[in-house]
Amino acid sequence: MGPMKLPRAGRSRALRTGALCACGALALSACSPTADDDSPSGNETVQVVASFYPLVYLAETVGSGLVEVIDLTPGGADPHHLELAPVDIATMDAADMLLYLDGFQPAVDDAVGEITGPVSLDVAGPAQVQDTSDSVRGAAGSEDDHDHDHDHDHDHDHDHDHDHDHDHDHDHDHDHDDVDGGDAGEHDHDHGPDDPHFWLDTGRFADVADAIADELTTLAPDHGEEFQDNAQALRADLEALDQDFEQTLSQCDQNVMVVSHTAFGYLAQRYDLEQVGISGLDPESEPSPARLAEIRQVVQAEDIDTIYTEALASPQVTQVLAEELGLEVDVLDPIEGLVDQDQDYLSLMEQNLAALSTGLGCR
Repeated sequence: MGPMKLPRAGRSRALRTGALCACGALALSACSPTADDDSPSGNETVQVVASFYPLVYLAETVGSGLVEVIDLTPGGADPHHLELAPVDIATMDAADMLLYLDGFQPAVDDAVGEITGPVSLDVAGPAQVQDTSDSVRGAAGSEDDHDHDHDHDHDHDHDHDHDHDHDHDHDHDHDHDDVDGGDAGEHDHDHGPDDPHFWLDTGRFADVADAIADELTTLAPDHGEEFQDNAQALRADLEALDQDFEQTLSQCDQNVMVVSHTAFGYLAQRYDLEQVGISGLDPESEPSPARLAEIRQVVQAEDIDTIYTEALASPQVTQVLAEELGLEVDVLDPIEGLVDQDQDYLSLMEQNLAALSTGLGCR
């Protein structure tokens, strides 16, 4: 859907990417070109400030060779805890475009409130799949709060941004007894409105790339065709990656992944997996004893032999639990930041697929 004009001072518009109901807003702040300003055009370089790695990757890929990208989050740092100096805010204000995810980095949200130059644009790329199934609940609640039942035959169709029909070679009837009196089989399934990790869904990631290409075209129309071509090439790469995930994860011994925190709801929903988080959406939160007891119960009931830690969060709790239960530990990266500069989004997602394939017994 094209730009939608909003009745407010200045020029501000919201871009909708598909029939999705928004659960978070990826905001692009761009200085709108006018006849009197110094907006980039022709051979001038567009300066883009991106607040954390996935947005850096999109800007660099879509604007390849034509865009200067400044990453607000230092390499290897946790983007959630980013602190900004006055010079960072000045850089944000002076940029031609600002990419950030509303609600993901408090310091950036605060800084955006101080910026008077850019015009704000919200892209509904990070959005929740419209799913009427009673078995789907958000993972944004407390880590010990479970309130739905699963009877998994895994022969059902599910809706993504594309149509896939696949069957899993595993049947799970979750009859575990929850230590809090409910059903422990009621895992943290899928994602809720507070899960920001939309980039783990390749279709949504491609949609946001398209939106960025459109905005860059507005800023530098002489290079619009190149931006659009770059976005289409990226979409092709993401579609190929999606097919690899689909094919690999359709033939697994089981579909429950125990992760250090519930950052993988979008990935889980796209490929008909279940995530069970040791911690909730906050990777720094300490799991309660009741939660750890439930994890032990799920591990035993599902015959799980691998649990996943991640690159930027402390692996201590996961490793202790793995040692106690005799489990393997592997890395599943939510790709919030880039630790190894020789890697990129595509290679990290490929590593995630390899880790899932091994841990879930895929063939």
